[in-house]
Amino acid sequence: MISATHSKALIEIDGGVNQENTKPLIQAGAGVLVAGNFVFSAPNPKEVIQRLKSISK
Repeated sequence: MISATHSKALIEIDGGVNQENTKPLIQAGAGVLVAGNFVFSAPNPKEVIQRLKSISK
């Protein structure tokens, strides 16, 4: 629907995002990922953010 209408809408996934499912979510069309619990429950949140960013590239 987004492609057919040339919409600039983004698909957002909020909940359950982690290092294992980031790439498949992006491949499925997600443009925004919210990984709050995964990031903030980690011992080093900054490191987790950097790992997630490297997966999405």
